[in-house]
Amino acid sequence: MKTDVTTQSVKEKLKLQIIPLVSIGVGLAILGVGAFALIKFVTDVPPPTGTANRFNVRDWGAVGDGISDDRAAIQQVIDAAGAAGGIVFFPPGTYKVDNSLLYIAKSNVTLLGSGYGFTTLRYNQNTRFIAVGAAATMQAPTLDNILIQDLRVTSTGTAEGGVAGRGAIQFDSGYGNALIRNSTIKNVMVDNVPTSGISIGGGTGIVVEGNIVRGTAEHGIYVSAAQSVADNVTIKNNTIYDIGLAEVDFLSPTLAIKVAHGATNTKVLNNNIYNFKGYGIILERGGSNLVQQNTVAVGYPNNYAIRILNSNDNQATNNFINMGAGYANAKAFFIEQGSSRNTISNNTIVGTPVAEVIDLRRGDGNRITGNTIANGPVDGWAILMYGEGGFSVNPPTHPYVAYNSVLYSGGFGIHLGYSNGAVVVDNDLSVIPESQRYETTNATDYYLQPLGSAAGGGEDGEGTPGEIIPLRR
Repeated sequence: MKTDVTTQSVKEKLKLQIIPLVSIGVGLAILGVGAFALIKFVTDVPPPTGTANRFNVRDWGAVGDGISDDRAAIQQVIDAAGAAGGIVFFPPGTYKVDNSLLYIAKSNVTLLGSGYGFTTLRYNQNTRFIAVGAAATMQAPTLDNILIQDLRVTSTGTAEGGVAGRGAIQFDSGYGNALIRNSTIKNVMVDNVPTSGISIGGGTGIVVEGNIVRGTAEHGIYVSAAQSVADNVTIKNNTIYDIGLAEVDFLSPTLAIKVAHGATNTKVLNNNIYNFKGYGIILERGGSNLVQQNTVAVGYPNNYAIRILNSNDNQATNNFINMGAGYANAKAFFIEQGSSRNTISNNTIVGTPVAEVIDLRRGDGNRITGNTIANGPVDGWAILMYGEGGFSVNPPTHPYVAYNSVLYSGGFGIHLGYSNGAVVVDNDLSVIPESQRYETTNATDYYLQPLGSAAGGGEDGEGTPGEIIPLRR
């Protein structure tokens, strides 16, 4: 059934996106800059002092004045909590950590601050700051039930000295030596760090929830199975912005959320992403991941809101993407390098795109259905199905493109490119001049049925030739 999306529904969606932000902004302006931190403090009150196995870092010699080096005292508390399981509590203050890391190497350890507006861990390093399960200190084949909550992590290190792939907070399974399970990073602010913000280098059942990640030199949140299994990781309700603005050469684009190197069953849900220099969300290798109900705002040329690269069986559904004001070569979706059996469905795309909005390159059996493109591209195609390189190289096969709507367009509709076996049915391109709705010249074995029309077939295709006007650009 065709998704019923109207211009009015898109306006209502935009209203829902804008009103809460305006209200929050006005409220904070009235209350002052401390209001946001106060809200966090009130809603995330630490457990009572009498909680069993609760360790206050001040009782172990940490000062929290932003001047003294508190690393040794904090590490001693973490080790004590790890001996029997426990909570390492940080009263309000700025805890300076110099020239080394904090390691969590045993299960059932919680690092708990007083809210990220009140508890700060400040480092002078260019690599990992808090390492969970780092290979050098691993003492068990698995680590369970690690919680990091209600604190801020920041750095005075320089972006030029950052190490690619490392995170200010890093869950590191250490080249297969261990597996981190059922652990959470929640209500943490990571800002102004010369690395990635949060890095999950292996693990299962990990939740990254309700955090603010901003001002990272590399990625915002990074999930990788390069060294160990990364399965069933959930990234939800985070706000991620100002990513990669330092423009440090990490040999790859900087990304707000990166799921890569074989990670599977990752859920990327309801995150708010903006002001990034590379891509908003990328699924690279791995597969069976879900990207749902995220808001991504494009703000630079060559930004891709969501990219799927050599990754299979993923779903990207019900996301809201703002393409901004005409950024060159920016795309809402880019599916490439053999990515197959992916589903791009029921997404809403607004703004003023210039190039292709949904760009499908290579891969088999991808489905693009029920998406609403509020403004078509100024000088490109709403949906493009080319090959790679010279466009005819490894074109997509058997794509299914159906029930998509373009509400306004100064450009073109759907380009079948060099695709083979495409099924293109019931797409609403009625606002586009008829001669600019479809390009089929180089497609083979396709089946095309415009909304409300009889089917048409390409060379060796199903059905009978329809009234399709070929168009070259």
